[in-house]
Amino acid sequence: MTWDQQVPPLDYEKELFDQIAKRRTHRGGFAPPLPDQLLATLPEQATKENATLSLLTQDRQRAGTLAAVVEAGDYALRLNSERGQGGGPVGARSQQSPPGRSPADPPTRRTPSTSSRISAAATSPMAMDGGQPPDAEEQVVRSAGVVGLLTTSVDQPSDWIHAGQALQRVLLVASSHHAAAALHSQPLEIPLLRDFTFIHLSGRAYPQMVLRLGATSEKAVSVQRPVNEVLF
Repeated sequence: MTWDQQVPPLDYEKELFDQIAKRRTHRGGFAPPLPDQLLATLPEQATKENATLSLLTQDRQRAGTLAAVVEAGDYALRLNSERGQGGGPVGARSQQSPPGRSPADPPTRRTPSTSSRISAAATSPMAMDGGQPPDAEEQVVRSAGVVGLLTTSVDQPSDWIHAGQALQRVLLVASSHHAAAALHSQPLEIPLLRDFTFIHLSGRAYPQMVLRLGATSEKAVSVQRPVNEVLF
């Protein structure tokens, strides 16, 4: 087959394509639970793209440790960002701190604790809503959802592509079952934390994404910038 040839899409490809415009990420809590059949299907979908999705539905200790790693990564990235703006050793863009804050002050937390959201899946049925107001008639207990770790056996550029394809496939299949996902890449952007995850949490498979999956009744659509503002 060459690039100028066309092959009719398969039925499952049509179904996933229809979900592209519908899929949304979700930063708040989820309404539990997800069907067991879907939880069994999602890892199979990742495997079809040469990646592994481990859902930590039973391993509370590993889920709690992963929550702490995400929290540490989130804090480190915030600290790096503020030092970059204020003249700290990471960014070194300016020698002056932001107004009203000394270089030693920790960054102000502007969102609920990521650790609270993830560890809730391991230790409690409750989770923070991430700032999303509940519907007026909704009295649903929120949870952190199902915590997942997407990995590959090798860490070459081709594996990064496989991981991206697996992630999209998982997200679109989840969307077709009215489930959403929250993505947490913070610990994977810090080499020491990614190494820790590799050694202690993923069985020496290379971590590519941390995510939470769950059902949500959130109907709000994120504001998106026009395409011509982000593509040239």
